[in-house]
Formats: sequence, C-alpha cells, structure tokens
Amino acid sequence: MGFLLEHTMKRIWQDEWKQYQRLVKKLTEQNDLSILENHDRRGYKDYHLDHIVPIQQGFYMNINPHLISSLENLQFIPHVDNMRKSIQLTGKSIKLLNKWGIDIQQRKSEWSMSWKDIRYLQSKTLNILNERQLSNQVLQKENEMLQKENEMLQKENERLRKLVDLMKEGYYQHRVNVNKRRYTTH
Repeated sequence: MGFLLEHTMKRIWQDEWKQYQRLVKKLTEQNDLSILENHDRRGYKDYHLDHIVPIQQGFYMNINPHLISSLENLQFIPHVDNMRKSIQLTGKSIKLLNKWGIDIQQRKSEWSMSWKDIRYLQSKTLNILNERQLSNQVLQKENEMLQKENEMLQKENERLRKLVDLMKEGYYQHRVNVNKRRYTTH
C-alpha cells in the first residue's frame, strides 16, 4: 500500500506542477519581450529567456504565476549561464523575492513538511483508499446478489412460460375433445 500512496501523491504533484508550468510559460510569452536587453540574440545556442526566480522555485514556494512570469522576473542571458543556473536561487533572485515581500525562510518552512505532517497525509490517503476499496467490495457483492436474483427471476419466468404453454395445450386439447363429442353424438 505504501507504493500506491507514494505513486498517487507523486501523480497529484506532477499534475499540479505541469499546470503551473504551462500557465507561467503562457503568461511569460504574452509579455512584450522586445523591451528586454539581448532579446534580439535569443536562440538555442545563443541567449535564453531566463526567469530570475526560476519557475520551479515559484512552484515550490507557491508564488503567484503572474509574478514569476512578469517582465521584472525575466532576462536574456547566455544559454551556458542559464543551464548552469538551472533552478537555483541567486543573489538577484533573492533580492527580487524580498522586493515582492516574500520571506524565503518562511516559504521554505511552509513547503517543507515534518514527518508528522507526512504521516498524517499518508494515513488520510490510506483511509480514502481503504474506503474506496470497501465501497468497491460492497458494490461487487451487491452486483453478485443482483445477478443471482436475475438468474432466479429468469428461471421463474421460464417456469411460468412452460405452465402457460401447458395450460394452452390443455385448453386446446379440451376444445378438441368437446368438438369430438359434439360431432359424434349428433
């Protein structure tokens, strides 16, 4: 059950990350990037558009995507420098975070969970999974009971059809006998 829990939590985190990343990139491209220095040198092996406060750090610290995609947080830097920087916070990014009124230490403590918090989330997730498993078992039993009831009804229906057929056959036989008597007695 531990693997399932970890897998579920990882999927939820990945989905949220992808949504955040898509939104930031969309908002970033809506900016007029031509006002940034070195915009005319943008290219795969030349200059890259850099988020001073990296997108991933913005996601980790729960920073509004509009701030991460703002022109204030964008610059064109040589691609080598951008690759080297990766998702690290630099002096420039820390100054920008302070300017935005974001306390890095507080944000880090907010998103770094204690083991107690993790255990609580695990137990809640396990409870949800167990409830789903139990409700699935109950539904499966109900389905089995309905199938048995359906089989019984089909057998009863078949029995009644045979009875009706016998009754029809008996009625017709009776009519034949009555008609025979009528013609033989006259």
